[in-house]
Amino acid sequence: MMTRTQFRDDLLAKLGQEVPASASTAEQTAVVTAANGALQLLWVAGASYFLREAVSITLVAGTAAYVLGATVQVVGGPVRMANGEALRRFDTRAQLDDYALEVGGESSRTVADGTPWGFLIEHNRAASGDIHAMTLRLQPAPNAAAVTACSPLTVDGVIECPSYSYSDLASGALPVPEGYVELYLLPLARSELTRSHIFSRRELIPLFQADAARAMQALGLADGQAEATGDTGKVGKQTKKGSTA
Repeated sequence: MMTRTQFRDDLLAKLGQEVPASASTAEQTAVVTAANGALQLLWVAGASYFLREAVSITLVAGTAAYVLGATVQVVGGPVRMANGEALRRFDTRAQLDDYALEVGGESSRTVADGTPWGFLIEHNRAASGDIHAMTLRLQPAPNAAAVTACSPLTVDGVIECPSYSYSDLASGALPVPEGYVELYLLPLARSELTRSHIFSRRELIPLFQADAARAMQALGLADGQAEATGDTGKVGKQTKKGSTA
């Protein structure tokens, strides 16, 4: 499986730089720009195997609210306990509280700690950093027995597109399944690299653009004219934070 380092070195080689340790600031910038541009195109495509990630949440006795990581943009599927049971999803706090009264047999909206049966995703504006903060609220809060039997929860999250710095490319795995790196990520990144003012191997541009056009057609991002015109940037679908294509 191609690592981030191998991905970085492939792009450096296309710039004519065969010694990564000797890469200039301009070469590093070109590689980072190409890598992040290619990843953004993959995320715009909205394919589930790029967007979705299982997020694990460790339960704490007496705690009902759990802040999700900043990379999670949408909870797109079920929330399951460690025993495999799926929690019932509610859209508002009122629905969550009313269900406890009307169906759950509770005498008030204050529910004793126990085994969770429902959850609500609360969206808030963060005080700093990412303006979008998400909280998973359980009903009821887990007690000690539920923590033992039901933790961790697994959340089907839609994650934010990663954005790398040059140092990020020195280690770690790529956020793309093996087999899709050479099919999608490399062709797109190589094509993005040709936009850099320091890319001098002009004879490679038609090849890289043609490869990128085929990748974008497979992803549904370009029409059949892209390869012929070299316009590989025609995007057919868009996503925004909090939504999926």
